[in-house]
Amino acid sequence: MEITKPPSGQQGEVTTWSDSLPDEMYDTPEAGPERLAIAGNEGGSRLSEQPSMVEAVPSVHLGDPQERLSADQLACALGKQERAIWQSEQAGELFSVIFERDGPQRMYPAFQAWPAIFGRPLAAVLNELRVQVHGGAAAYGFFAGRKDMLGYVTPVEMLVGSVTTARTIPAWVSEGLRYTATDRLGIVVSAAAAFRADMEA
Repeated sequence: MEITKPPSGQQGEVTTWSDSLPDEMYDTPEAGPERLAIAGNEGGSRLSEQPSMVEAVPSVHLGDPQERLSADQLACALGKQERAIWQSEQAGELFSVIFERDGPQRMYPAFQAWPAIFGRPLAAVLNELRVQVHGGAAAYGFFAGRKDMLGYVTPVEMLVGSVTTARTIPAWVSEGLRYTATDRLGIVVSAAAAFRADMEA
């Protein structure tokens, strides 16, 4: 399966993102450790060969990964001033998207405020995605889609170490979600590099 290319735009260009994501973003995972093609930056982490399936449920503290916030709402969630949100976005540390159903207002995917994602993890992934060049829609396409390189979990799920929707997943994918936060970040950054290379090809 090819990594899905989302709409992308140059810096400063307004790019809209449809609420209807392609079906291939939600493919059923095929059992097999070869599906996790990315290793953590610290080395040595590989998913073991476990053909069994397990029932995975979201951690109780997680919110809705599809929720989006205005700049003011995101500022409140992070305990910051709204001006700091604009500055962080200009620095490539946050991103916004214009969703078709929300009109012309830029909205921020709420998972950017989650403790396991905000700050260094988010900035590292956005830097690898070159968000200031390719735009927020491209970043959203990466974070929102289940990736074969991640065992068909989303980058958001890999970063937080938990599925965000209850479903059956291979045991080897469940094992990957239990890696350390540092290892999981390395995996997602590597996946982001591959995603960007595909966009730029």
